Formats: sequence, structure tokens, C-alpha cells
Amino acid sequence: MSLVAVSVVFLSLTVLALFYQLTGKLFVRMDRPKDLKPEKADFESKGASDVPDEADPEEEVAAAIDHQIHLNYHLFDTNYLSYDVLEGGDRFKEFYSSLDKEEFLSRFAHLSEDVRSFVLNSYAN
Repeated sequence: MSLVAVSVVFLSLTVLALFYQLTGKLFVRMDRPKDLKPEKADFESKGASDVPDEADPEEEVAAAIDHQIHLNYHLFDTNYLSYDVLEGGDRFKEFYSSLDKEEFLSRFAHLSEDVRSFVLNSYAN
């Protein structure tokens, strides 16, 4: 493995560790690179019928990464709670009933209202 590859892996693990430390939750899934190669049928199943037979390699990689992100996206209790707090309701209460709402929101008590709203929107989206 090259020095660049080792550096990328180290940086990725550092970012993941920081994210886990800040949120307490982390969902990671890794696939083999060969699993990222999209087929034309993958594009068509997403409603992109105008994909050319010979797609640009960069576009193929970007589409494959997007596909994997959407396929493996996972919502946490904090995502549902943040949405409900912003909307002023309890639409998704069943998904965060075991979460201590006040403890979660206290993390952001020191922030201005604009920044707090931005953070909660980041969780909710």
C-alpha cells in the first residue's frame, strides 16, 4: 500500500473517530470496489433513461457512489428528534422514545438560535 493510500485511510479513520466522539453513533458499511461499478440497468431503475450507452467514467463513479449512499443511508433517533423539534410536533416520536430529549438538546443550548437551527437542520436532513 502506498504512503498516499495509508494517509487517506488514516485520515478517514480519524474523521470517523471524531464523528463517533461527537455524536456517540456511527454507521459504516464498506463494499469491495468492484461492487461500485454501475450497470446501465442501475441508471434506468433510478429513472435516468437518458444515460448514454458509454457513460463518462467520472460520472459512472459518481453515480455508483450516490447509489451506495442512498442504498445504505441509515437514520438515527437524533435525526427523527431533530425533525420533530424543528417542526414543533411529534410525528416520529416512536423512533426516538428511548432518547433523552432534554439531554440531546442541551448539547446546543450555548449556541445562538441561528446556529442551533442550522445544527438541528443538519441532523434532520
